Formats: sequence, C-alpha cells, structure tokens
Amino acid sequence: MKKNVLEIATVEFQKNRPLKFLLVFLLFLCSIFSQVSVFAQADLCASAPSISVSTVCAGTTVNVPGSWGTEIANTTTCGGTIFRDGWYQFINGSEARVLTVSATNNRAFGIAVYTGICGGLTQVTGGCDNANANENAVFSFNAAAGQVYYVRIYRTGTASSNVMNGTICIYEYCTGSGSTDDRYGIERVQFNTINNGSDVDQAYQNFTSVSTNVLKGSTYNLNLTLDTRDRTWFFGYTYYNIYASAWIDWNHNGVFDAAEAYNLGSRNTDGALNMNITVPVGALTGSTLMRVRGISVNNSDACGNGDPGEVEDYTLNIIDQNATISTVTPSPVCVGGTITITGTNLSSTSAVSFAGGIPATGFTVLSSSSVTAVVPPGASNGPVTVTTVANAVSGGSLTILAVPGAINVTAATNPACTGTTISATGGTGGTIHYQGTNAAGTTINSLN
Repeated sequence: MKKNVLEIATVEFQKNRPLKFLLVFLLFLCSIFSQVSVFAQADLCASAPSISVSTVCAGTTVNVPGSWGTEIANTTTCGGTIFRDGWYQFINGSEARVLTVSATNNRAFGIAVYTGICGGLTQVTGGCDNANANENAVFSFNAAAGQVYYVRIYRTGTASSNVMNGTICIYEYCTGSGSTDDRYGIERVQFNTINNGSDVDQAYQNFTSVSTNVLKGSTYNLNLTLDTRDRTWFFGYTYYNIYASAWIDWNHNGVFDAAEAYNLGSRNTDGALNMNITVPVGALTGSTLMRVRGISVNNSDACGNGDPGEVEDYTLNIIDQNATISTVTPSPVCVGGTITITGTNLSSTSAVSFAGGIPATGFTVLSSSSVTAVVPPGASNGPVTVTTVANAVSGGSLTILAVPGAINVTAATNPACTGTTISATGGTGGTIHYQGTNAAGTTINSLN
C-alpha cells in the first residue's frame, strides 16, 4: 500500500529525534515570548500604546528621543520649559479603585495622568514631585470604573537634544479588609496632621484623600484609638483583644515589605496604642500609602481579608528635609542676569524671590543642591529666599545692579551692566567691571 506525503513526513519526523527536540524547543520559546509584552511610549497622545496595571511596580522602560517635541502645554513645568513628552494609555477595570503612577528618569521630568480625549484632556493627578534626574515622581489617584486614562511623561529643565530614559508603572496595592461581624476596630487615626475619626462598623475604609506631609529623617507618632467591644451581644458587651498594625510603602514599589511593617501591640479595653515612626532618610519622595489595621487576630499580613476588625488606608507625602542655602553667586549681578543658588534639599523648590519679596523672573531646579534664577526688575540688594515643600530659607547677600542709560566711571573700580554707555572722568588707570568681573581687561587710558 502506498503512503501519501503527509504520512511519510510524519514517520520521518518521529524517527528524527534531534529535529523533534528542536521543533519542541522553538515552540517553547514562542510560548514564552507570546506572554511578554514590550511597551514603547508614543510621541502623540492619539497613538499612545497600552500599559498594564499591576499589583506591583514592574517598571516599563521609557525612552523618549531627543527629536520628539511636546504635544500640549502644562501649567506645572518643574521650574523649567517642557521640551518633549511621551504617552501611554490604560483602561481601568470594572471597579473603582486607587491606583498609583510612579516614574524615574535620567533627566529633570514630570508626569501627568489625564481623562478625556486627545485634544481635550483633563489632568487628574501628576506634576513635579521631583524635578531632578534619577529620582522618583509618585502620585496616587482614584480611578473610575471603566475609565480610559492617558499617562504623559515629559522632559523639562534645560533644552538639549538628549534622550530621556527611565521607567514608569501603574499599580494597585493589594486589598486588605476586616470583617463587620463583631463591630469593633479603629475609632481614630492620628499621624502628624492626620486626625481622622471613623466608623468601626466598616470592614475597610478608603481615606487616601486624607494626607499629611512627612520629612525624611523626622520622627512622628502614630496613634490608633481602638474600640474593642463586641456589640452583637444582646445582654451587654464582650471585650476582645485587638491587635494594631501599620504599613508604609517607603520605597514606592507597591508592596508592603517586611521592613515597612510596624506592630503597635494589642489591648483588650477601649483606648489607644501608639508608637514613634521615623521616616527613613532613603525613603523615596512623593505620595505613598499608609495602611493601618485593628483586628482580633495577630496576623502580620497587610493584605489579609475577613478577620474581625477594620482596615484603613491613608496617603503620606514624603518630602526632603529642610532646604539650606550655602552660596548665592555672582554678586554684584545685573537685572536680567542669572544667579546660581547652591545648598541642600532644593529638589522641591517652588519659588525663588529677592529682597523685598520680588519673585524671580524664572528659575530652574538643576539638582537637589543647585537652582538657578533670573534677577527681576525692581529687585533689591540683600538675601535670596528659596521656598520648598519643607520650608522657606534665605541666604546670600546680593548687590543688584540696575541698567542706566549711561554712567560716569572714575579712575576707581566701578561696576557696569550690559547695555550701559560708559564715559570716564576724573583720571586714568581705572578698570571697568561688568557684573563684578573686569570687562575683558578694559583699562581707562584716556578721558572722553
């Protein structure tokens, strides 16, 4: 009996074990790569690719070419001009939830999340948590069920053709909930400026709209007031031992790590449990989640559900320590000139002003230790003030030079500004100075 071509090929394949192994291996590789999604942001909102929402911050690589421009303006420019941007989009699931967007970058940058349609977007969160390279910008927001969101990452600071490299991710913290069966739990949460009372008859309460600013390296007292009574008994109350715990995502990875857990102890009567918590110096700046829990089970899992008691979530805004100013140069400086301010913890600079409260014409955050600012008309001699999220600090002592139509320069050393017509009187041998520097070595050799 004759065999057809397919039958012959099948027999030969079964005999040829190396070929069979190779084909199986290739199929295995295909199955792996078919499950891996590689996202690349787009230059335009309309062509924004999808990005996944995860339960952890698994960073998607960002690479915005220097040739890309910016599509829309933004009111928050991180102290500089927006030069280019890249776009993503995602659709929230069937339930409303709190999502967090996190990004890092090798350049000064900002991020923003929008709803609406391209060309008519409304920003819901984002901005310039950090205007510096190699730092995090993190923002949490309430995502509506079934809503399409656009995510924009944009380059700011000094114009250049440099590319913008980094990561971006959208994630949701694990769910945590108690149980209302026995009606006991947390009555009040106090942490820095947070002082929030709540209903113990709720298994979970989302208070992420309640927030407070905390400084790196500073210590704050977390105080949880607990209601330990079981109100389901007809003839009175039964008191239970309630365990209080807290978690704070200092590293913004979307996971409550073991080092981010705090055990406040337990009690079997109504009252408070508290402990001091120090913000790690290495904590990432930006918004992050604080979860607190009061339940009748000694369970260290921040993501546990169903245990008798209550879970509540809050927002902490982690900011740098107080800013300091070391130097302000040059001095003297002309109106319209640029000064450089050096110091520490300048990342969140939101304003620069001169003596008399005159705001700078513009300023740029170069790093956590350096800011430049343009001297405005009307600025007076004296110190410069930098305002950050943490504090306002003054330093330096500038001499501000106006730009008159003409000045007379005597034989002594005198300053002058750009646009000044200079004539010399009173002798020879003096030098003309421009912003404190000898103007190209000019020497007054004759009188005019």
